Amino acid sequence: MIKKIKELSKIFIKDYLQNLYIFNKDTKKINKKSTFTWLLIIAMIAITFISFKIISWLDNGGQSILFLKIYFPVLATIFMFQAILICTNVFFFSKDLEYILPLPIKPIELLIAKFNNVISITYGMEALFLAPPLMIFGIIAAKSIIYYLTMILVLIIFPILLIIVICIIMLFIMQLTRFIKNKDIFQILIVLILSFIMTTAETYLFKSIFNDNIINVEINENDQIEAAKLNNQILNDKLDRLNNYFIVVNPCISLLTNLDIINIVIQILRLILIIIPTFFIFIFLGKILYLKNLLKNIAYINKNKNKKKLIKNKYKKNKIKKSYIKNELKKIIKNPTFFTQCVFRYLFIILILLFIINLLLPATLENFQEEDLINKMGIDNFALQCMCIVIGIIQIIFTLGNLSITAISRDGKDATVMKYIPVPLYKQFIWKNIPQILINMIAITGTVVVFAINIQNISILYYFAVILIAMILNIINSFLMVVVDLKKPNLDWITETSPLKDNGNKLYQYVTTILIILLLIYFVRIFEDVSIKISIPSIIIILFVILFFINICIKKNIEKIFKKIN
Repeated sequence: MIKKIKELSKIFIKDYLQNLYIFNKDTKKINKKSTFTWLLIIAMIAITFISFKIISWLDNGGQSILFLKIYFPVLATIFMFQAILICTNVFFFSKDLEYILPLPIKPIELLIAKFNNVISITYGMEALFLAPPLMIFGIIAAKSIIYYLTMILVLIIFPILLIIVICIIMLFIMQLTRFIKNKDIFQILIVLILSFIMTTAETYLFKSIFNDNIINVEINENDQIEAAKLNNQILNDKLDRLNNYFIVVNPCISLLTNLDIINIVIQILRLILIIIPTFFIFIFLGKILYLKNLLKNIAYINKNKNKKKLIKNKYKKNKIKKSYIKNELKKIIKNPTFFTQCVFRYLFIILILLFIINLLLPATLENFQEEDLINKMGIDNFALQCMCIVIGIIQIIFTLGNLSITAISRDGKDATVMKYIPVPLYKQFIWKNIPQILINMIAITGTVVVFAINIQNISILYYFAVILIAMILNIINSFLMVVVDLKKPNLDWITETSPLKDNGNKLYQYVTTILIILLLIYFVRIFEDVSIKISIPSIIIILFVILFFINICIKKNIEKIFKKIN
């Protein structure tokens, strides 16, 4: 059994890595030409640099441990969010299941192999997000060799319980599939609902712990040192309370900070006594529930394949424009890979944004009011800066998605049909953009609503202005990215992840976002002393003019733009 689990795990992990295009299939070496590979390298460098700055700053005040107490729960939250998505895809909706089930493999072997696949993906995330900060922490704190040995243990142990808990939850939730006809929609809804519940619960948890001031007494100048110590103690106590809810966080922090051998043994035993029983519960439930769910899902897949032949007989005549746009939306929403990579990212980030804003924004605004910074800036300048910050955040969210930049590449070899159907190329270009624009509009509105709920002392007209400006920038960005994808399309792909992960055009998307943010900064500078009633209409007019000229250029050069689609 162990041998089969090992072999299956290797196959699943290898297949996942190949789909990411990190490793070359032929040479089995790191694919240096892969954009995704370079993005990972850049991200690791950025995380290492930021961690160094933060830990160094905290270490100067003798509070470097605060980094671990804050960073671990944040990372645990991210891992759990990611695990919801990964578990649904790996355990229940993976395309290899249909071919593996007929083989002489026991359900328990498949279950454990799939779990190993999920945990290996999480370890990959750890190597990016957790390993560099912990290395930096050890170097700055001048830790001994024992620290680095315990660090390896922490990296191995930390995500296991989090993943097991999510897997158990998903086993029960997937029982509901027997009542749902459309399993694709069900998958999407489950991911969104669970993410929302987790965000709401953790927001409430954070607020319940940090709802009072760190210190509620007046401090004399002579008592500043004692006050600082009291503040630090209260903050540490609150973080300890918070981390208790994550169960594994405090033992992991203790392993990294208290290197006494007895403490290390105690904490390891503590973690083992928590993880092993939970894992056996997962195995027990998996034996009962997993295979049953798989058979239902595969039956659904086969049923859908048979239905495709009947759809032709139920064809209804629709207007060309409506049918074209509807078809584009279906490609994104009904395909789990495209939906999770293109749409869910927006929704996921908005949920995280809601979480962060609920925690930080009230205190930030309170400080602004206490220091009278709003009046010093001027209410118009303050409102303009807030608007531009919100719009800038929205543009960054767009950058993290894959909608516009893969609009053509997602079609694969079917993109050549665009050249042969009796519809002008310019119309097809516009229609291709509409689904991306509509989805982005939802993301824009959601992001603005999150801010509007928390910042209520600004006129609602400003928020409408934010939505309008963001939508114009959205259209400009969408037009430009679709043009880039038409000029450099990735059509010869086999797996659906290829145009999303291994896409060099993303670099153009990042450059465009940077230029838009610089433009927003420029607007703040030139309209600093101008009334908001003049500055906002002026910005809107400028952006409309830019959009007009971009549209004219595209229309005139549409044949050249579509030249690569052969």
